[in-house]
Amino acid sequence: RDDCRNNAACCIANLAASSMKNQGAIAQVARAIDALVDCCRRGGDFTVANASGALANLAERHAVNKRLIGDADACIATLVKVACTGKLPSSVSNAACALANLAADDRRNKRAIAASPGALQILVQLVAASPADTQSNAACAIANLVADEDDTKSALAEVPYAFGSLVELLRSGSDSGKVGGWAGGCVGG
Repeated sequence: RDDCRNNAACCIANLAASSMKNQGAIAQVARAIDALVDCCRRGGDFTVANASGALANLAERHAVNKRLIGDADACIATLVKVACTGKLPSSVSNAACALANLAADDRRNKRAIAASPGALQILVQLVAASPADTQSNAACAIANLVADEDDTKSALAEVPYAFGSLVELLRSGSDSGKVGGWAGGCVGG
């Protein structure tokens, strides 16, 4: 059963990638977002990776989907958990990307993510010690979370090594770690 869920999540992630038309159509299917969140919660390793990638791609530059995903039952907490405990690097990277995309230009999602227990600390840890794509996605998530949010900026300042990890990424990160979705979102999937 999980092979089928994995393949479906992968297909949805690929269909939603950079296609606003597909993003909107997929999100409007009854319980589609809830099913992806459930895959992130209870799926096998590859299913979690593909489902979190699908959520990232559905939220990429799509305001309506950002709201639908952010409002889905425990979605933000689930993505934070995947970013922290995902077994595959792609799960962690996709979850960080989904958080970045959800936070981009959406004040309600920004505040919900920032208020999620451990979210800022996890993102800082990912910036400090992860593969380049995960570092980039986590840095993008932090950038989107603090944009125009003074309370989140203050909260981030309290996270140990928050500023140091970002400066270290500037100094020694790979080119893909130094560029990212600073203008509004990362590329997921």
